[in-house]
Amino acid sequence: CLAGLAPGWLALPASLASADGRYAAPAVSLTVRSVPHLTALSDVRTARTFLEEQIRVTEFERRRGGGAWPIFALGYYQFEAVDERRVAIRRSAESPSPERPIRLLDTLTKTGVQLWSSAQPEWSVMTFPGAGDAVLGSVLVLDEGNRWLRDPLDAEWIDGSRRAGLARKLGYFWFGRQLAGRGHGAVFLEASLSEYAAWRLLEASGATRDAKAMQSLWIEAEQSAGPLPRPLSLMPRED
Repeated sequence: CLAGLAPGWLALPASLASADGRYAAPAVSLTVRSVPHLTALSDVRTARTFLEEQIRVTEFERRRGGGAWPIFALGYYQFEAVDERRVAIRRSAESPSPERPIRLLDTLTKTGVQLWSSAQPEWSVMTFPGAGDAVLGSVLVLDEGNRWLRDPLDAEWIDGSRRAGLARKLGYFWFGRQLAGRGHGAVFLEASLSEYAAWRLLEASGATRDAKAMQSLWIEAEQSAGPLPRPLSLMPRED
């Protein structure tokens, strides 16, 4: 398997920027060439796939410019549908059983759409080994080593249960990936909004035990942090 799952950001050369700041970066396209038995996946839809002299060529739909480079994963994948959600699982992954975690994500998504009308309900899941979990565009990449598709939802996971961990991924999908903050505080604001969204999702979907555990974690962290003063004179105006 092979992947490019760190999209980075496209820079706009100053020579191309218009005086009024309305320059639109050109669209970006991605083509992956591989041996025939491997499947290429990305965070945009496949435009077409064909064989060219024993090479599989996968062309993906063009995406708007000015954002991130397109990501891709290449592997021996099989596809499953869980309540109309598309799950791409590497065939060498250890005995995955995606039904419960995917149905939880689907339930949390429906709850999120009720809470926030602008929440994007479309996403799919892709597994990959060793790359770490990531939320890339509308694709949730689950590291196979983290056993999201194997362990019970009530099992422990870092700060809480695996149920809370999956809720955090949806929170970041809506309030981390789809919002772009400004200033030095942006990264903290996005993380805070994502965490708050996960708590709201758990509480509104009936997972009150996980929601209370998350809130208790916040209070404990707040009490142990101590004062964090920052002089206003040292903060950028946009902060």
